[in-house]
Amino acid sequence: MREVFLAGLLAVFGNATAFAASTDAGLAPNATLHTRPDLQQSARAPTPEKSQMVTPGPLTHLYLSARLLGSFDSITAMDTSLRPGIGAFVKGRETANLPSGSFAFGERLTPSWRVEAEYVIPRKTSYTSGSTRFPTSLNHFSNKVQRATVNIYRDIALTERSSVFLMAGGGVAIARSTGWQGNDARVFLPNTNTNLMYMVGTGLSQRLGGRHTLDLGYRFADIGNVHTSMNGFGNARNLQDEQLKGHLYAHEVLLGYRLDI
Repeated sequence: MREVFLAGLLAVFGNATAFAASTDAGLAPNATLHTRPDLQQSARAPTPEKSQMVTPGPLTHLYLSARLLGSFDSITAMDTSLRPGIGAFVKGRETANLPSGSFAFGERLTPSWRVEAEYVIPRKTSYTSGSTRFPTSLNHFSNKVQRATVNIYRDIALTERSSVFLMAGGGVAIARSTGWQGNDARVFLPNTNTNLMYMVGTGLSQRLGGRHTLDLGYRFADIGNVHTSMNGFGNARNLQDEQLKGHLYAHEVLLGYRLDI
């Protein structure tokens, strides 16, 4: 009996001690204290710096573009060609329609403005002219032109995915000019023309989602004056005094694809 009585006193004393401890800790008398390992780890972990807590946005707004160009080229001022003693100038074929293409690398500066560098691959066009004195002896004037320009675009939103763009560009056009008269054995010596040029245009852009955009537009390019060197064949005067000249323009319909990178 004595041992039972002592055991009961120890049990009562233990419960009383637990009650007092829980009361001091602000817990209910029957609440059980649990220690969570994750809370212990988070309590020990240092607070991250503010810069580490911010998710960075995209570093750049760069894009690559490839374009298919339907080009309607024309030449003027062929009447300034040097062909003395041949009578009056007679117009021949002064337009040429050929497909071409270009590649561009650009950056979006703001939601409304972007700038790019564009290279138009070489395209060769040919034109003819004649004279009243030699109506069957046509001049054949060919120009192989490549271009490198810097273009700036203004995008005007229509919807969330569609926009209108206005563009202007300037740069360098390099034209390799050759020609012949009457038959291809009577050649004008070749010449390389390097001109400052400009172009302007407009069109529509449609974002397909993600990083993909299609462009459809029109632009006009003034390529500048071109000319061959003097005649490499003998003429009636036995002189090198003949030369083909003109001024090149291009009207281009473009279909482009842009990829944000």
